Amino acid sequence: MKKLRNNKIRKLLAFMVALALMVSCMPSAYTISASEAFGDGTEDIFTDGEFTSEPAAEESTPDVSSADQEETEQAQQSTLTYENDSVKVTAEALEDGALPQNTALKADGVNENSSVSYDTVSQKLSAAATDKGSSLRGFFAYDVYFADGDGNRVEPNGRVRVTFEYKTPAAPELTDAASTSVTVEKLHYNSSTGDTDVNTLQANEDLKVLNVNEGKQIQTLQVETGNAAVFAVMWDSPETADVEAEAVSGNEDEVPIASEELTDGMDISDEPEQDAAETPAAENPEVTPEAEPSEAPAENPDAEPTEAPAEDPDVVEEPAEDIASPEDVPAADENGETSLIEVLGDDTNLRVSPSIEAEVLATVNAGTQLTLLDTVTAEDGATWYKVSWEGTEAYIRSDMAQVVDSSDAAEEPEDVQEEEIQPEITRYDYKSDEVNVKVTLTDPADLPDNAKLSVTPVELSQEAEDQITEEAIKEKKAIEKIHSYDIKFLVDGEEVQPGATVKVSVSLNDEKKIKDADVYHVDENDNVENMDGSVAKNGDVEFETTHFSTYVIVQKGGNEVEVTIRHLDADAGDQDKEIYSEDKRTIVVGREININNYTKANNWDVSKVKVNDTEVSNYEKIKVAWDTSTIKVYYKPKYNNNFQGPASFYDYTVKAGTDKTGKEYSFNMLGEDAKGDKRNQKITAGTLEQNYKSYQYDFTVDSGYKEDGGTIKAFVNKYNQDVRRTEGLLKGVENGIVKFKYPEPGFFVDNDAIVKIDDTKTYLRKFIKDYKVVFAQNGDSYTLTKVINQNGNTLATAGANFYPLNGESRIEYSDNSNNYYFGMRYDVTFKIGDYKGPLDYTFTGDDDLWVVLDGNKIVIDLGGIHQAANKKVNLWQYVDDKDKEKEHTLTILYMERGAGDSNCQMEFTLPSARISEVTNVPTTDLVLKKVNKSQKALGGARFNLVNSDTHELQTAESVDGTGFVNFTSLRPGTYTLTEDVAPNGYAASDESWIVKVTLSKDNKAVATLYKADGKTKIEKDKSDSLYHIMNYTQEEIIESSMDYNKTAIVSDWDKRTYDITISADSKMTSSATEEKDSVADIMMVFDTSGSMLYDGNGRDEKGFSKVGRYKDCKTTLDTSKVYYYTDETTGVRYSDWKYYNAKCPMIYLNEWIYYTGKLWKQVPDNSSNKIYTLNSSLTGLKEAATAFIASTAEASSKSRIGLATFNTSGTLKQGLTEVGSAKDSLIKATGCVYASGGTSPQTGLEIAENQLKGNKRENVPQYAILFTDGDPSTQDDKTASENKATALREAGVKVFTIGLKLNDTTKDWLSGKIASEGCAYTAESIDELKVIFEKIQQTITQNIDIAGAEIKDVIDPRFVIVKDGESVTNEMIKNAGGSIDLGNGGVVSVDESTGNQVVKWTNQTIPNAEKGTWSRTITVRAKDEYIGGNNVPTNVSPDSKITTGYGEAVLPQPKVNVKSDLVVKNNETTIFYGDAVPTTEDIINALFNKNAPQGYVKQLDGTESLVTYTIGADGNPINSNEFELKWYEDENCTTEILKENIAEVKPEPDSKTYYLKVTYKNDGLKEVTDENKNNTDGKISGNGDGTLKAHNSQDDKEREYGVYTIHIIAGQIQIIKKLKSPAKENATFIFEVKKGKDKIATATAEVKQSEIEAKVTFELEKNVTATIDEKTPALTKLSRGVYTITEIPDSSYTLKEATVGEKTNCWSEVLGSKEVKFTIGTDTNSKEVLKNGNADTTNGKIGVAEFTNEKSVANVELEKVDKADHSITIKGAKFALYEADENWGKASESSVEGYGGIVSGNNGKIEMKNLPVGNYLLYETEAATGYTCPTEPWRIIVGSGGTVTVQDSNGSAIASKSGSEPAIYQLENAKVYSLPESGGPGTYGFTISGVAILATALLLFINNKRREEEAKRS
Repeated sequence: MKKLRNNKIRKLLAFMVALALMVSCMPSAYTISASEAFGDGTEDIFTDGEFTSEPAAEESTPDVSSADQEETEQAQQSTLTYENDSVKVTAEALEDGALPQNTALKADGVNENSSVSYDTVSQKLSAAATDKGSSLRGFFAYDVYFADGDGNRVEPNGRVRVTFEYKTPAAPELTDAASTSVTVEKLHYNSSTGDTDVNTLQANEDLKVLNVNEGKQIQTLQVETGNAAVFAVMWDSPETADVEAEAVSGNEDEVPIASEELTDGMDISDEPEQDAAETPAAENPEVTPEAEPSEAPAENPDAEPTEAPAEDPDVVEEPAEDIASPEDVPAADENGETSLIEVLGDDTNLRVSPSIEAEVLATVNAGTQLTLLDTVTAEDGATWYKVSWEGTEAYIRSDMAQVVDSSDAAEEPEDVQEEEIQPEITRYDYKSDEVNVKVTLTDPADLPDNAKLSVTPVELSQEAEDQITEEAIKEKKAIEKIHSYDIKFLVDGEEVQPGATVKVSVSLNDEKKIKDADVYHVDENDNVENMDGSVAKNGDVEFETTHFSTYVIVQKGGNEVEVTIRHLDADAGDQDKEIYSEDKRTIVVGREININNYTKANNWDVSKVKVNDTEVSNYEKIKVAWDTSTIKVYYKPKYNNNFQGPASFYDYTVKAGTDKTGKEYSFNMLGEDAKGDKRNQKITAGTLEQNYKSYQYDFTVDSGYKEDGGTIKAFVNKYNQDVRRTEGLLKGVENGIVKFKYPEPGFFVDNDAIVKIDDTKTYLRKFIKDYKVVFAQNGDSYTLTKVINQNGNTLATAGANFYPLNGESRIEYSDNSNNYYFGMRYDVTFKIGDYKGPLDYTFTGDDDLWVVLDGNKIVIDLGGIHQAANKKVNLWQYVDDKDKEKEHTLTILYMERGAGDSNCQMEFTLPSARISEVTNVPTTDLVLKKVNKSQKALGGARFNLVNSDTHELQTAESVDGTGFVNFTSLRPGTYTLTEDVAPNGYAASDESWIVKVTLSKDNKAVATLYKADGKTKIEKDKSDSLYHIMNYTQEEIIESSMDYNKTAIVSDWDKRTYDITISADSKMTSSATEEKDSVADIMMVFDTSGSMLYDGNGRDEKGFSKVGRYKDCKTTLDTSKVYYYTDETTGVRYSDWKYYNAKCPMIYLNEWIYYTGKLWKQVPDNSSNKIYTLNSSLTGLKEAATAFIASTAEASSKSRIGLATFNTSGTLKQGLTEVGSAKDSLIKATGCVYASGGTSPQTGLEIAENQLKGNKRENVPQYAILFTDGDPSTQDDKTASENKATALREAGVKVFTIGLKLNDTTKDWLSGKIASEGCAYTAESIDELKVIFEKIQQTITQNIDIAGAEIKDVIDPRFVIVKDGESVTNEMIKNAGGSIDLGNGGVVSVDESTGNQVVKWTNQTIPNAEKGTWSRTITVRAKDEYIGGNNVPTNVSPDSKITTGYGEAVLPQPKVNVKSDLVVKNNETTIFYGDAVPTTEDIINALFNKNAPQGYVKQLDGTESLVTYTIGADGNPINSNEFELKWYEDENCTTEILKENIAEVKPEPDSKTYYLKVTYKNDGLKEVTDENKNNTDGKISGNGDGTLKAHNSQDDKEREYGVYTIHIIAGQIQIIKKLKSPAKENATFIFEVKKGKDKIATATAEVKQSEIEAKVTFELEKNVTATIDEKTPALTKLSRGVYTITEIPDSSYTLKEATVGEKTNCWSEVLGSKEVKFTIGTDTNSKEVLKNGNADTTNGKIGVAEFTNEKSVANVELEKVDKADHSITIKGAKFALYEADENWGKASESSVEGYGGIVSGNNGKIEMKNLPVGNYLLYETEAATGYTCPTEPWRIIVGSGGTVTVQDSNGSAIASKSGSEPAIYQLENAKVYSLPESGGPGTYGFTISGVAILATALLLFINNKRREEEAKRS
């Protein structure tokens, strides 16, 4: 048992020992991953402060299906969104798979508690602002990244677009938004520099949209990025003292911005790490550098930084247009501001696509501004703007709009420093379907925050409307429409007023674009105030105000209005019943309309007149200002109870008696015999019973009518009570003769029928023509009242018992007491004209009554003998109202044929009715023709013709087309003809004419037309033998009153300046006008110095010439001359001198009188005194002055004349006296003057000044006539006279001078210093003197000036005024307060509605042509922006005009030619070889821009400037389609090439040239006339054929083409081959060069023995365009593309390094350290050169590839030996060789190829041949039998040149075997029983195992001993 137990113990011990040995011999299987040991160093600024270390991924076989699914999901994930209360952030993939899968978008706001350091961001942005020369005012920053499900950051896999959309516009608190700029910065950590980079994002690159409003609040931000980053919106503004002061106010202890940087790839926060839950991020914080960094964050980090806008929807802060999607985002400039375009012309189409064939979306007017989205090129090559229109996209042609700045240009920093900070602008908007109102405040404090804008349409009071109408009349501008609104601000329903001036803009939604308007304010008392409003280009009406209530917008039109005149019956109440048709007339605004010119109802009196439904108080003369006005004239009928007309009566004798033979005589025996079978058909007077049996014709007709209207057989000559009328008896009236259908005795024959019965003269029919019918006229209605005889006695009254012939003597044997047998006829003529009222005739009576219209229409047929019958007829059924001027005749035939009663009541309503005499008196017609100045027939004129005796009125209108005016049936007599109404557009003539109708020798009536005097006969026009009555337009009237002209003459052709001269003079005379200017005040100032006497030296006695004794010669004396009664002289003393004057002048004033020296006496009729003449200057002056006074008295009796004389002193001979009543006293005062002394004109002028000044009459012109025969006596006299004359002229007195026998010096003095312009006259004789006085008299009293004239010249928009050598711009005028004085009385201003410059001369006096001419000259210059042209008007018509009291004269439009210059430039560009020639818009525009053509214009200072044209030759905006561009390949321009073909050319290096010719074609260059050539010295613009050729700007102007030069650069590749060490023998290396996948060349590099660098040569493949530069050497002439250089492997050498050479300037890449890739044409930043705006010509061309090789292999020999005895070699050990990494770990788990199973040979040898240079690990994988297997590898280092080093695992070198060559390295192995040496890991294993065994053995031994002892004891 014991043995057994011992055996077990032995076995157990053996097992444990074996186990320990096994364990100790096991190689270590535990490895440490590199990442655990060293980390990956990949942290960035986007971490949240925690380091995370990911465990190494477990090796696994990928699940292919899972990967495919993941890839699909990733492709579908194209958009991620992040949103909070203030902002929505969207990330959109721009590349497939760009958004990382299974992630969320994060946009954490940067603040004090964010993971990203607020201080660092603040510091970086502040530094960026400082670099720009500005200061940081605030920023918003966001940490944008993607987070996976665990919150870990994930980078995007490509480029993404990130869009921030703010729900409310936001910005930091800005002190001056206007001067603040907004940019976007990107902050990201740069691992190579260890710093945080800040890059400003550029518009249209990474920054796609930055949309801010006027307050610089951000609305939309859009960026593109390829990685996560911090994006910051930064507000900065230029440094100014004011801003800086405000920035630090209230914060004296300002905390400096932190300076820590984003470094070390760590979290940029400098705060201790916190749990994410403890660090909420503010989504949209307000960040301002001045704020205390230590301040706690806001409790609501999502809160907006600025106050929310008021809830009042009327208050807005100018938001930009909302953008629905990124595609809708408008284009932005470099500041992120949206670009706008402004429409250039009215009625411009917006289309749905860029084509003129596309549908029109909308039509807009000039000045409309639209948001520019893009610029596109249509299929036809035209450029279009893509714009935003009411939320949709639209297109507009680029030539119809221009791009404008969306905001004012930023001021330079130094300018900002000088300006005060601008106040905030607040705008209130009101919008409705009718009107939009905008009120802008410069200071929000001017109104309470809760103020609301209220706009309410209101009815304007009549009083206010009348005031506005009066203003329009004064301005002579039509009112098109009035809009009145109560505009006010309300706070809690109470009205408040602004605290300062505000700007109001009003746009009317239902109106076309307003071009001219006035704005009026109406207060509570209906007082009207003009607000001086203006109209903006877009048609909005703008004005400024400080108060609100009712405002009226008055749309103004031209100076004429269209007026409708309605003629209404006042008794019709509110029904507006027309009695005459309405008239349409064109009336000049402000011109009075006389009642006679707008009324037409002659038989009606005007009751009232309404203009636009407002009754006017004085309708005699009215003025109209409203366009499309309506004048309602209400008439009441005139009443005349004595309207008389001639009538013919016929007395029939039924029983005249029987003669001796028994023959019965009767009226009925006359006429035709009875007809019919029974010979009984004849109509008779008297009934059957009342006639002799011989004349009892009893016959019936079937046309009788009963009272009920039924027919009945009727007896024609017999009474039947059942018959009410018998029709069909009358046939009609033919040529005035009444015809019946049956025989009759001659009822209406106009002569007597007399027979003798037994010698007794008896009337069978008596014709009476002296009676008249009398009607009561009420308007156009007439009611018969009575019949009167020639004496006016009443014979009968209308109605019953109508027996007008009872008083006629007769022989009638019938038994009737009354004269029952008679007939009556009268004719009424009328014209329909414009009449619209009733047209009827009514009769009640018996017996026969017939009414015949125009002889052939029986309109009333009441024949037969019957009781009183009634009939009314509506004549409108029978007349043709189209022939308005046709004269109609209504013939009334009435007969009483007996049977008892006689009733007659007649009434008719007819216009212009007159009762014509039915006699054989000759009558005639008067036919006139109404014509205009050109003899064109005019319709619509109305004339009245009144008989002077009877006052009978005829009215006639001129007929359209013919102009004929026809008056008919005029009996002999005298008539007055007047024109009542003129044709539309013409002025009515004030003349009247006399018409005389006389009988010729052959007894025919003849009408002759005379002037108003009745004497001057008017001749008929020879063309048609008619009297022509002419009408003139207002323009023609003024032309007859004034001569005027405007000329334009070139001043400087090159400077494009022109002298414009406007001239005018009056042709008015007192005989042609009744103007008040025909009255004048005249002071005669006569020289009575001693030189005026006969000999010039003071004596007359020798000058007398005897005529004869008075009594003998008195009948032969000339009453206009001055004679002398005797030759007596009288001495007149002056100082020491005595002058002898003829004492007794004699003149004729109805009789001859003479002056005694004291008084005037009559010359005795039988006087024998001798009469003399005296040929002295004084005598001539007296004669001329006397004639002047007499003529003035006759021509202008209300004028006043005074007389002052002067010699050495002045004397008032006669004060200003009315010449008509004081003519004789004035002539006497003139005739009795004596001469003496010297010549001091100033003394007489002073008297004249006092008289005219002290007796001035309003609006009466004043004149002074200075007569002298020589120079003033002294220089003082001359100077004083000049001063007095100047004072007179300045006071408005026109000074005439008359010099007699003067020298040239005195003539010049009078004309230059004394007389008014053009008023100096000289005479060489007395006869000339008289002519001059007569001329002056006619000038003053007959040749009338036109006062109060306004001359306005509206300058054509192609020109501007020049003043003092400088062009006057509209801006200059605006800055000068709205007008600039030109120095010649003219003032230039700007018409706000058109932008045209307007020159006005107001309150001007246009002198009569006899006195001079009004003339002014201005200079204009063509604008630089005008291209020039031919036949160009310099002014705008008809706005340029002269306005006087006579009307408006439109100024001519003189045409000029304006020099044109057009430039085509040169341009050079550089392209990369292989690229096509660029023909992009910017390239072509550099040569010639069709939308902005240029040319050289000489400036006023003589310099030439290159200007850009915007106005075409025809005055319209430049049209790009009018420029023809032709390209040529040769300099002679013979080979044309299309631009499209140029774009396909890929030229060879080094350059290519094309030639461009430009021709401008415009109708404005065509019209070359003699007029415009003469105005411009024969010069024309262009070629005279409507074209203009461009010349080259960079060469002489003779060259008519521009040069387009294309430089071509090509790429090149160089290869540099080097060895690490000198070659031991010659070596050759081969390289392949590929472009893409195609091999293009082979390079060979040869290294000579002992050399390091190779010589490289190239060889091209076939059909390759590249070339070889053998000198460099290089592969050259390479086009843009990707090139790869690959070295063909050489077994003898190892490619140690493939790198990019220093000279490389293109994008390069080393692939796997073995090949180099170059992208030729792309710079080192991967940007394509010479593309997309990159003009870099230096980079992108050269690629240098450097390859470095070293001897590639080494032979390594090893020997496996026993550790204890190196002489013992070990066979059978197995090894594996691995490449080592830099840390001496395995570079790969795979062994080096061919060395995975190395076995030591018989002698322990291990050979590894051709081992490449590198570091290797040699692991013993299996030990030889009996040897332990080492756990650590050996290190083998194959160095440069094939050197070999062997080391143990600790890096200790292993020496080679002594004496071995080549070296043999011995590797030791210990036998199994040998304890391993210390230092290896096996030591621990064996030690532990040994201790364990010993411990176990000891325990077993003790236990065994214990048991043995126990056994012994037992």
